[in-house]
Amino acid sequence: MVDQAKVRRESMRWNILLTLNNARPIGAYEELVLSTIQAIYPDATALELRRELDYLESRDLVKVFTD
Repeated sequence: MVDQAKVRRESMRWNILLTLNNARPIGAYEELVLSTIQAIYPDATALELRRELDYLESRDLVKVFTD
């Protein structure tokens, strides 16, 4: 049995990394990343994106800056 929630999370994380890689070396605002993710998952929310960004940051894969 395939866990669809896990597939979605992992796919979302991968697409976040690809988006941020293409935005190098400047980086990207959350809104840009969210719009990219929503092109793939139209029902994606800002909270869901933030959760995945926090996960990636905890693994030292991204650095999130806040004002």
